Amino acid sequence: MPRAGEMLNSVIMGSDKTSSSTTKSSTSLHQARSYHPLNVQVKQGNILTSDCDVIVNLTGSDFNLTGGQLSAKLVAKAGPGIVQECSTNPQYSSTHYRVTSGGGLNCKNVLHLVSPKDAKYVSKSLKTVFEVVEKKLQLSSVAIPAIGTGNLGLKPVDVAKATCESLDAFVKTKPSHLKRIDVVIFQAAMLQDFQNIIHGSGTSSSVDDENSFEDRKSTIPEKVADEKEAVVKLFLCAADRINISNAWQRIREHVHQKSASREITDDTVAYLDEEAENNLIALETNLSVKLRKTFGKAGKEKISISGMKDNVLDAYAAVSEIVQEYKQILTRAEYVRWQYHDNNFNTKKDFTRRESWRAENAFQKNEKGTTQLSLKVLSTQQHCVLDFSKMEATCRELGFCEKIYRNMTSSSAEDLPSTWSDMGVFPWKLENVSSHSTEYQNILSQFTTTFNPSQYGNQQPRLQRVQNPTLYKQFIAQKGKVEARMKAAGITNIPVTQQLFHGTSTDVCQKVYKDGFDRSYAGKNATMYGRGVYFAKTAQYSNGYATPDANGQRRMFLAEVVTGEYCQGNQSVITPPFKPNQTDLYDSVVDNPSSPSIFVVFKDASVYPLYVLTY
Repeated sequence: MPRAGEMLNSVIMGSDKTSSSTTKSSTSLHQARSYHPLNVQVKQGNILTSDCDVIVNLTGSDFNLTGGQLSAKLVAKAGPGIVQECSTNPQYSSTHYRVTSGGGLNCKNVLHLVSPKDAKYVSKSLKTVFEVVEKKLQLSSVAIPAIGTGNLGLKPVDVAKATCESLDAFVKTKPSHLKRIDVVIFQAAMLQDFQNIIHGSGTSSSVDDENSFEDRKSTIPEKVADEKEAVVKLFLCAADRINISNAWQRIREHVHQKSASREITDDTVAYLDEEAENNLIALETNLSVKLRKTFGKAGKEKISISGMKDNVLDAYAAVSEIVQEYKQILTRAEYVRWQYHDNNFNTKKDFTRRESWRAENAFQKNEKGTTQLSLKVLSTQQHCVLDFSKMEATCRELGFCEKIYRNMTSSSAEDLPSTWSDMGVFPWKLENVSSHSTEYQNILSQFTTTFNPSQYGNQQPRLQRVQNPTLYKQFIAQKGKVEARMKAAGITNIPVTQQLFHGTSTDVCQKVYKDGFDRSYAGKNATMYGRGVYFAKTAQYSNGYATPDANGQRRMFLAEVVTGEYCQGNQSVITPPFKPNQTDLYDSVVDNPSSPSIFVVFKDASVYPLYVLTY
């Protein structure tokens, strides 16, 4: 028998979950972290009841204590005198803070701090707080809130890291007066994140440029976060090290052959909200892939996906959907905003971008109907019913009914086509085009070049213009992005957009008017060149897919489509493939690249329905 050889213990990432799976060590998150000589406590509660010498109140740059929720509650508890003191006679002041007495509160002073714009300013703001308490007030304790996690919508993990950074920096100044700092968390759901980071040993001196979604699993539901990572543990035994080395090399080559990596580059990645990132974390777990977000130069933010080939392909499609959805949310936020009226403070409060997007979607589908929506009310998520006919939001859990508002930005109307008629208060409309107008004759001629609608014996074809500001804005944004990329690459021999035809059924038409072309209908008629939305160069071809209704009438769209750079399509395509030796994708796929007659697109924002012809 050969003598016992050397043993190599290795861990290979796998695609199957097995009973022998092991989890990554999380010890580093729970090792005690010292801020000696400071006593730093992370606790959940109401900062206004703190017994610290100083409490921090967040306010706007105008130091108006009647505006924000926390300020209004502070005034109610401390007394109205604190408003006058802050406005005209603060003990200390700068453009970033003002210090007043504690009024009727338990504290000696209140430090009114201008809310930072984003996470990178949180640490700087807190350093200012600690310096004022130490050097100017010379007091021994201060209570600080989770800055920016409320109305500003900053991520708790990012704020916790920034808080940790400011504590580390302050300790190095060797304070002599300030000995105790309480980090008071109002929302219990955020408590664990702050405790793990501030009292743990994870790197927190700054927000890393490169983040693995695996590192933030505490933000997702427990049943997902607790799932064990799929691994296979291999023990290699051989007579000598050379055999082990050879075997190990072959294993690595095999894993390399079965593995893949892809990247999604989009500036939207930098702005993803918590729900989008939680969805990415869940994808990472469910599909056994590794996702890594990297921030580069503007416009070059990306998500890298690595793992087994099949899993990476599935993850790529899913991540693309998440990014594109949030791109639509950002686009819509530029020109429509939903708000609710807070009766407690007699002021209007904004929905989050995602809440506003969902409310607008529901409103466009039925502007007189109702919808259920989870809203962030009083810093907590509440299930509310929105009644668009009354423009009211009802939350049974908290027992209130608030007015809601739909506000279009002033630039919205200016950015719409000059040929459109007045929209009034409607989110979309179909405008009949007079058969005697030049517009009618010009557009009809595009249909009749290859197709005669009168062959069906119906009356004169009816032409309607589709006017939907939401869809139009999204389309213009997508068109502009592709146009800029092609211009930068010096591509001038192909058009960015083309006017193409799409025949469909009456029921689908109704959905297109309101919500645009939806890829979820892919496969209803054809998927020969990919699972996207199909458009043809000729009306004659699209007529074959225009299904007659009960009255024998057919409908066909003339749409403007971002076709951009294209390549050959096939049945397996679910997103356009990568361009050779590039990280950018093609914009569409076609039936024949040398002379295309059919175009397939995969982004809903890549199409705008210009007109619909009923014949």
